Amino acid sequence: MKIRNLLLLLPAFTLAAYSGQSLATPNSAMESIQSYCNQMAQSGLPEEETKMMIEECINEQSLYLSEAPAEQETDCYQEVDERVAELTEQGSEEVDYDALYEQCMERRK
Repeated sequence: MKIRNLLLLLPAFTLAAYSGQSLATPNSAMESIQSYCNQMAQSGLPEEETKMMIEECINEQSLYLSEAPAEQETDCYQEVDERVAELTEQGSEEVDYDALYEQCMERRK
């Protein structure tokens, strides 16, 4: 049971963000959540327990999604990551990720 609870801590929107998927629409968000939760269901569990686990996962991931950062904030993370990569390639030794992020958020206000 402890492993199951740990698996629920990794929100589906985070997985989607790193895989390049967008959770901008409610349907795609719910599809991503359902897919994630079904993947987390462990084989070998009794059917009733698996069903409860998936239901619990979907409820928890939906809560994470409702608390997810705005699309604007997510875009700044991506923009800053790209900028850091550029600066690193150019040989910059010091890159202030937080400052770049704050600059991005200020521009988007």
